[in-house]
Amino acid sequence: MAESETPDSWEELDEEAGEAPDISNDAATDAAADGEIPDTADSSDDSYEDPEEAARPTSPPFDSQRRLSSDEDSDTTVSESGESDGAMEDGDDSEISSVAKMCLRHLPADNYIKPQWVSLLHDFVDSELFIIDGDSLLLELLSEVNLDWVSGGQYLHFIFLLERFLHTFQQLGGIFHIVFFGDMRVLWAGCPSMSLAREVMILHLQQNTPYTVTTYIPSADSEDWIQYLQKNRPAFVALSDGNQNLPLGLPKDAVVAVFKTLFLHVLRGRVNCVFMSEIEHTATKAYGFYLEYYPHKMLKWLKAYLKYRQEGQHPSMLSVLQQNATEDCKDAEQLRAKLLKVLSLGSSLPGGVRDLVTVVACSQVLEQGLTTADPQVRQDIVRLFLLHVMLLRHLSLKQRAQRLRDLNKAPFSFPVELLSTVREQVQVYMVDILNECSKLGYIGHEMDTKFLSDIMDGRLFLQLSYLFLDAHSRGQQDGFSLPDKLKALRTNTVTKAAFFPVSNELVDAFAGSVNDCLPHLDRTDRQVTAAITENEDFDETYHWHSGKPLADDYDNTKDTFNLEQLPADKWERRMFLKGKQKFSRHMQSYGESLEGPGFRKVPIVVRQKADQKQEEKERKKKERQEMAKTAKQKTVKKSKKDLIIEARMKKEEEAKTSQMLQQWQTLKTSLKTSKAVKSIQELERFLERCDREQVPQVATQVQLAILQHLVDMWKEHCSKGGGKAGESGHPNMKTAVDIVKTVSDIVDKYGQHLDSQQRQELAGVLRLLGLSDMVPYILTEGGEGGLLADGSKTKKKTAEDLRKFSVQMSSNRFQLQHMGHLLKREGREDPDPRVPQFIPDTWQRELLDAVDNNESALIVAPTSSGKTYASYYCMEKVLRDGDDGVVVYVSPTKALVNQVAATVYARFSNKTMPDGMSVYGVFTRDYRHNALNCQILVTVPQCLEILLLAPHRQKWAQKIRYVIFDEVHCMGSEIGAEVWEHLLLLIPCPFLALSATISNPHDLQSWLQSAKDFQKQLDGQASRKNKAQPQSYNVRLVVYGERYSDLEKYIYLPCKDSPNSLVPMHPYSVLTLKQLQDNLDNPDGAFPRDLTLSPRETLQLYDTMTRVWPERDSLKALEADAYRDFATRDQLLITKAQARKYEADLKSELVMWLKEHQEQKVCSVIGVLKSHMVRQQSTCAKEFEKYPIDITGRNFLKYEIAALLDKLKQEDKLPALVFSFDRGVIQDLVDEVDVTLSKMEAETLESMGVTQSSIKKDQSTMRKVEKEKKRVRDKEQKKEQKSSGKNILEAKDVPDSVEQVNQDAANMRRAFLKHSFVSEGLHSSKELEKYQRRLYFLSEDHLLKRGIRRGIAYHHAGMNAKQREAVETMFRNKHLKVVVATTTLALGIHMPCKTVVFAGDSVYLDALEYRQMSGRAGRRGFDPVGNVVFFGLPRPKINRLLAANVPCLTGNYPLTSSLVLRLMLLTTRGDDKTDAFNRALNLLKHPFLSHNKPHFQDQLQHHFLFSVQFLMRQGLLDLEGTPQGMAGLASHLHYHEPSNFVLVWLLQKGIFHKICVPKDGSSNEFSDDVLRRLVLILANLFGREFLPAFFTPQTVKNMQQRKKLSQSKLILEDLPELVSSSIKEYNQQTLKLFHSYLCTVAEALAPRLGQETSLPASQIEFLSAGTDALSADSSQTLVTKLQQSQIHYSVVSAFASLSGLDDDKLQESQNMFESVRQGLYIDRDSAPIFPLKKFDRRGRRQYLNSYALDFFKHQCYQAIIDDNGLRSGDAYRLLKDFNMTIMSIYTALEQLGYEEDNVVRAFKQLNQKYNEAFCNAFSYEK
Repeated sequence: MAESETPDSWEELDEEAGEAPDISNDAATDAAADGEIPDTADSSDDSYEDPEEAARPTSPPFDSQRRLSSDEDSDTTVSESGESDGAMEDGDDSEISSVAKMCLRHLPADNYIKPQWVSLLHDFVDSELFIIDGDSLLLELLSEVNLDWVSGGQYLHFIFLLERFLHTFQQLGGIFHIVFFGDMRVLWAGCPSMSLAREVMILHLQQNTPYTVTTYIPSADSEDWIQYLQKNRPAFVALSDGNQNLPLGLPKDAVVAVFKTLFLHVLRGRVNCVFMSEIEHTATKAYGFYLEYYPHKMLKWLKAYLKYRQEGQHPSMLSVLQQNATEDCKDAEQLRAKLLKVLSLGSSLPGGVRDLVTVVACSQVLEQGLTTADPQVRQDIVRLFLLHVMLLRHLSLKQRAQRLRDLNKAPFSFPVELLSTVREQVQVYMVDILNECSKLGYIGHEMDTKFLSDIMDGRLFLQLSYLFLDAHSRGQQDGFSLPDKLKALRTNTVTKAAFFPVSNELVDAFAGSVNDCLPHLDRTDRQVTAAITENEDFDETYHWHSGKPLADDYDNTKDTFNLEQLPADKWERRMFLKGKQKFSRHMQSYGESLEGPGFRKVPIVVRQKADQKQEEKERKKKERQEMAKTAKQKTVKKSKKDLIIEARMKKEEEAKTSQMLQQWQTLKTSLKTSKAVKSIQELERFLERCDREQVPQVATQVQLAILQHLVDMWKEHCSKGGGKAGESGHPNMKTAVDIVKTVSDIVDKYGQHLDSQQRQELAGVLRLLGLSDMVPYILTEGGEGGLLADGSKTKKKTAEDLRKFSVQMSSNRFQLQHMGHLLKREGREDPDPRVPQFIPDTWQRELLDAVDNNESALIVAPTSSGKTYASYYCMEKVLRDGDDGVVVYVSPTKALVNQVAATVYARFSNKTMPDGMSVYGVFTRDYRHNALNCQILVTVPQCLEILLLAPHRQKWAQKIRYVIFDEVHCMGSEIGAEVWEHLLLLIPCPFLALSATISNPHDLQSWLQSAKDFQKQLDGQASRKNKAQPQSYNVRLVVYGERYSDLEKYIYLPCKDSPNSLVPMHPYSVLTLKQLQDNLDNPDGAFPRDLTLSPRETLQLYDTMTRVWPERDSLKALEADAYRDFATRDQLLITKAQARKYEADLKSELVMWLKEHQEQKVCSVIGVLKSHMVRQQSTCAKEFEKYPIDITGRNFLKYEIAALLDKLKQEDKLPALVFSFDRGVIQDLVDEVDVTLSKMEAETLESMGVTQSSIKKDQSTMRKVEKEKKRVRDKEQKKEQKSSGKNILEAKDVPDSVEQVNQDAANMRRAFLKHSFVSEGLHSSKELEKYQRRLYFLSEDHLLKRGIRRGIAYHHAGMNAKQREAVETMFRNKHLKVVVATTTLALGIHMPCKTVVFAGDSVYLDALEYRQMSGRAGRRGFDPVGNVVFFGLPRPKINRLLAANVPCLTGNYPLTSSLVLRLMLLTTRGDDKTDAFNRALNLLKHPFLSHNKPHFQDQLQHHFLFSVQFLMRQGLLDLEGTPQGMAGLASHLHYHEPSNFVLVWLLQKGIFHKICVPKDGSSNEFSDDVLRRLVLILANLFGREFLPAFFTPQTVKNMQQRKKLSQSKLILEDLPELVSSSIKEYNQQTLKLFHSYLCTVAEALAPRLGQETSLPASQIEFLSAGTDALSADSSQTLVTKLQQSQIHYSVVSAFASLSGLDDDKLQESQNMFESVRQGLYIDRDSAPIFPLKKFDRRGRRQYLNSYALDFFKHQCYQAIIDDNGLRSGDAYRLLKDFNMTIMSIYTALEQLGYEEDNVVRAFKQLNQKYNEAFCNAFSYEK
């Protein structure tokens, strides 16, 4: 019998288990995915089979009968450890196998399941729960490669893995439920150890952990499951795909069929899925493969499966398994009696349920199984089992960590089969007993369940059996002697590598105390000298200069318009300068479009230092004077000079007023015959002049005239409407709103200029509208007489007339219902001299104060609130302070960089700069422009990090006065998040950090303040006197939560019977009762923070609450007319603050209902709020099912996009931004709109009598006319005749058909405007033509140009800069009314619009993206209200987006070996070493992740030392920590760790020189084969996009046979043997060092962490060594014998050691990160190990996507999307990154090697060829 451990290879298992049976596994074909039922006769698809399993045996036989019989029935094949865990036959002819294979043919094939790798908790933190399928989790944990299950079950290790998995999710903020389906129990029935694991898992989670566990749902296709989903609305369900590498004992095909069926049922419930096996955790995030619910695919899959089940009358897989399983214990009464008898022992069972179950189960086995020939042996085995359970209470975890010996080599006959049989019998009864105890209610009440997690230990049981049998064979009945074999296993020493000595200032300052405690080699040791001198050997061999300093990324970035590098050729120089001028004009035009028409540049004059001080004194003096004047209110006697000036100014004002009055009289006369609408427009323009000229007397009359026109319009509309104002069918309330708003404006602005008569007129207008309760706010107390007089006039009107013109509601309700967007916001009235353009709010003044005081500030304010203005004030201040200071603006995207650069140019380009200097500069990865010789640098985070970490850029860095971080919440994003954190710690100056979406701003501010305090300390120590100006180290926090414009939400649901397809969504309709109850005690309130209501929605909430509970007394005080704050206001209109207070009081009332346990009424309120939407959605879905089209599918988007945009046009909700995350979708939508509108236009023209033939005829006529005009014009020019004021073409020369031409042209214009989104008068403007000329390189029938003609365009990252900027500018200038975009317009881009449309769902659409995108609607200063429309999104997703809180920022794992190398380069080669040292030390000591976890700093110090040691062993650092060799190349590619180190390793080992061999007879050319091999290597290193584990070579082969792959191979080939063997050597060296690092850290933290004895979540304590554990008093005790085979460890978790894992095996383990002890954190990227093959936690291979190599071969971008399964945006990003990586490598190699070196020339050729392919695919300039 082999050693009871997992074999090292499947070949070894083959040798031990015998020849494996033939596997013939038929899988589902793609026909199922297309809705077809395949022909099963010749349908064979091995897509469920991993070809690497060809050498693997099938699972052991799966027994259908429980093994309770005697020895005669137990001669079955067993595993190497005696594991016969289920022995049901799974042969080709078995019923289970045949049903499974038949079922698989009608389930979705793996290649059709294309999930996406995403961050799982990014959207759902604090907002929505997800569900974990319990049986999927059980399968994944039992498949864990480090869990020893073949020895009989390692239950405590299993529970540890379970709790660690769940606890990690909980720590990351996940909210989840665990669901066990009742019918899934049968899946494990044939495997007693696994069946017991399931029962233990359920009971342990229920009794000992805080997690919610659901077990009442019978099956996934039951009504209970549907109701559960509807009640809880999970974000996703985490489940297993059931494929490959299953635990021994399970029938593979059956398991796959069961879990694929489960997957189908989950999707059927319209819930998304996450595959559990590939889930990975980091310090702050969880990642996994996420599969969205796609209705069209779902319907086809479900149709195929149900047809197979119903028409073929086939049973389900679980029902077949149920038929082959035995029933539960039949003699329940006898078992129950025995349980009661054992329970009477009470305290005699200290193990609680574990002792009870063990005793009763062993009793049952003895009673039922004593029919063998040797009953004594069975009794002895049962005694051994009881002894092992007893020892579980007395042995520590360290004592139980046993190393098993090879049972096949035992010096006696070891009864493996009998031991396994008895153990399985005990486990079977344990399952029955646990079920019975649960039914009787003993568990959790009568008995302790604490040790249920440690119900048995299979390895300890085997070890005890061996020791007793060995003693028995030696004749030692009462004691033991230690066998020689056991002595050899006694010691288990961990080999530790000694560390290289290092003497470095940064190392000593950050981790010197730790480094001093490490064992170090001598500096002359051979290992040390060999590593340090390795680069010298390489240079000598290949004549390189690897130590040569490389140009940094700044130097290698393309420099545009570099005047120092003017072309020598005259013509080229002319074109270069002409291009520069053209670029300047474009920037000016682009900037003006951002700033708006009429914008004037700010004059910038540099202030001298003395002037600055004087201005500061004057400003403070003026502030003191103003404060004194306000406080004392003294009347100062005016001088004679002041009186003269005042008299002159008064005279000028009177003259101006007289002039404006004359103009007013003239205008009144001219407007007498004009229509009301046109008159109002003219009057409003004149009113603007009056306000500019400050003539309130005239402005009052103009406003009254406007009011009269509005009243006339209202009367006319009411008379035509024929109904009351409050009834449906009454004219639009907009006119009534305008009337009340105009009255309010007159009273507020010109109240002091109103006479009594005018006030009476205003009062009469309000009475006309039925708003008499507003009259007292206009008429004073002395005006009552006038009121009566006017009232007598009003009485002359009939009551019918009054009702006819009345709005039929009170003034308060009218304002809340119709005027919410016009309610006055709170704001200051006093101007600020620093901001002449507008009056800033208090929080904005605080920002300006921070800038004036050189302080840092963190600003959290909603989008469109005006926080960005502080940035430009900061820029202006630095520009005025001199020519040396620099402001850096950090933008998250390149699109925002271009916008900010244009804005800066438009605002500040008039400053006169010294020669060689520029006002602004730009630096991105693609290009740079005046980056280091400007005062305002606009860049992206990665590029600023390059400059700050560049050793020779410190002089420039010291000139930085401010850094502005826009969208700083990106430090929590998925890509590049750590760079934001680095920058905040590296900058040597104050900063402004702006964001609209940070949930924990106080945590962030506290961290930033601590970092600034440390910086202050370092600067004080360094005595920095060379600072240009003093810096404040204070960090202000400015939080403003009120959004200026309300957002109204709609969902687009077109129905035939409903006239309104835009259905309003009340925000509270998305809430659930559970969500409110869970947050009832939340300090932030029960309602989500961002879920605010508009006044209309607040009133709707009150009406709904009154409808649900009309007799509620407290609601009466909240009626709008009786509300106290409204009744006591002192102005005409309700303020926004009062409306917010009203909303808060209604929320409090609703919360009170919950506290009074009125849950049903709260549910009714939510139900009423969403009832209309639910009904219309149901109707809409049924109508579209006829086609069939799903209303959340892609076809629905294409079918309805034109109708939606037309609806928005009718309701004046344009311009609009339509967001979709799929680049293909947005182009399809634009194309569909253009095609649809073109057809509609043609139909309209045809109805007007304009046909294609008539259009051609008109065009011919107009050509003749134009030709004749030209002839006449030329003739008159020759005669020098002036024809001013008369037509050039005489009437007699005009053809008779011109009039018809003009008529046709007018009809064509009307038809075009009707069926387009172009504003009248703009579609043919010169400005539009100018921007169309920027798109000259596009053909006329190009989609973008066709869309622009219709007023619609698209915007995504795949467009070049000219296209994107043209679209942005035309949208801002109102040439475009609709832009369909990806996320490129989400972050900060200035694209003000009325409406934002979310078109279609995406896994990338989360709460953060929703807030960023929806923030584009209703921007401040443009629209008083914004609209958000959900178009084609599932309602649960909409609910989640609205209700979700933005995730908190938690930081990122701060250290990588590449960062350490870059810091070493900075501190050792920097121009200012003191400054470099301070900044590097600040970054190391203050990572955000350790801010609230100080103990984490200890591990960071150890990890830093590991990185230093790793770099030294790679020959990249010398013994002083100075970079050497190819350190420059490694740091150059820092964003590709560990591939950058592997590339350096391969170069140093000469691997590339062996590959890069030129063609025969050529010294310059390399064959395509060489280039392909280079791409293959680079793709494995730098193009690492992994496929899901179920994509195997066999899957791809089947896809190719079915012609599902056109050109790509999909799976990337493995590296050549020459390369892979070298990388293995690299990995071995790195792993050895990392292992030593882990051991060192574990020993260092041992005093603080102590022994690991408690489980992560339940915190159940187990015995630790030296406490109550048994001690070895003599060499003859059992404990002594166990101690001899004890495993010694320090890094491995004590629970993982129970499966035989020690520190050495951990080093070789694939999942080492899952088995490290608690308290010792290691990130998956902690060690720069390069996995040649990646496996999931079940040991399944995950292959790389071959997109990079496939593109190099066929150069087809579309094939990468179709074949390689990449989204269009991801494909572009990945290919661009790969192309730039090749370029970076070549640039570095060119500087290190000599020109004729083969590697350099090969990479040069590869760079040219790949770049050419990329540029051709994306229309880039090469």
